[in-house]
Amino acid sequence: MQTIRRKADDMDRMLDQLFMFSKLDLPTFGTELQPLALSQVVTGLLEANEAEWRQKGAVIETVLDPTARIDGDAALLERILTNLIANSINYKTADTVHIVITTAVTDAAATLSVTDDGPGVAVEDLPKLSALFFRTNRARSDVAKGSGLGLSIVTKAAAKMRGRTQFAAVQPHGLAVSITFPQKEAVRK
Repeated sequence: MQTIRRKADDMDRMLDQLFMFSKLDLPTFGTELQPLALSQVVTGLLEANEAEWRQKGAVIETVLDPTARIDGDAALLERILTNLIANSINYKTADTVHIVITTAVTDAAATLSVTDDGPGVAVEDLPKLSALFFRTNRARSDVAKGSGLGLSIVTKAAAKMRGRTQFAAVQPHGLAVSITFPQKEAVRK
């Protein structure tokens, strides 16, 4: 019964991811862009979920610039962060994975970065990470570890808010995902 329940939960998560991905592809799917402080979105999401993520082996640290403000959609930003944190947890190779969430402001841009010390990704696979259903190890068929949709959704959701997603390898191992958004000019200090 537990196996059936776990498989049903895995399928439910995958269907949810597929539904979100297909919605992001629709030209009629509009996002309600409004002024947002990235640090407030990060802090709110962590307050609601950090205990659960800690139980799953995530140690999360933040370095937040309160002046990082964008025109964005809070629900999409939360989805981006949730997908990135879930990826770090699902693919960790040790008991714990250390995740650092950073917000920063440079020139006319605000950046949201999520970096982990997990197994990382081969440099040649970095450009493929946002491809639909891409998995670094094709032999993986366990959807509990991921469906190959999470980073595609991250990239598409960021683009809906005029964000550009970049992936980088972390030394000695790990993955850094950075999303650069236009900085909200009206609230820049």
